[in-house]
Amino acid sequence: RAADDLARIDRGLARAPNHPPPAQALILLLVAALALPGAARADRMPDAFTWERANQAMAGAHTSEDFLGAARLYNELVRDGARSGPLFFNLGTALLMAGDARNAEAALVRAERALGATPEIRANLRLAIAARTGQPDAPLPPSRIFLAWHYHFSRGLRIWLLLAGWALFWCGLALRLVTPPPAGRLRTVSRRRAFANLLAGWGGALLLVYGGSVAFTAIQEAHDSRFWHERVFTPAAANREATP
Repeated sequence: RAADDLARIDRGLARAPNHPPPAQALILLLVAALALPGAARADRMPDAFTWERANQAMAGAHTSEDFLGAARLYNELVRDGARSGPLFFNLGTALLMAGDARNAEAALVRAERALGATPEIRANLRLAIAARTGQPDAPLPPSRIFLAWHYHFSRGLRIWLLLAGWALFWCGLALRLVTPPPAGRLRTVSRRRAFANLLAGWGGALLLVYGGSVAFTAIQEAHDSRFWHERVFTPAAANREATP
């Protein structure tokens, strides 16, 4: 009898599909999602040889033409597909020193998207806006204040916050499902159910806010990448001659 039962169990296991349990599948999905941003960033790092050449040209630059030459080397990396924050910061700084304020501002904005509002980026961005507008005390756009949660954090951190919101949201929902509903005449909510609601609420908020933030950054980067090759870098002297 026992042998027959064991044989029947073995046959049932052999016919059962070899799928991972839901919890394991969820963990694998989360690990894959966390690995994707890092892999994407690794594929977009600049070529080491050209990067070193550009850094050396930047370090030895003294005139606007020298800085423009360094900027063109950095821009070669951008044309080759590199998208790192330090690359755009160096490109924007070189263009700023060359006197090309408009393109410097565009490059520094892309650096800000990748690295967040670091003091160095904000300082150079202010200088670029001041040079472009001709107002020494020109402030940063108001969006940097009203949307500080978007501009202040780096793209990588915002992706992590998005994934954290996704995880918290589903953990809250799962905890809510396994928590008995309120009972009794007063129908008081248990602490565990209240905690589940809190997790789901915070997770949903993070998911909504930083999901939109990351999506908006992706759209902006796609637009800039598409039209970046049309930009023409010019030194300060050429900009002054073109100004009526």
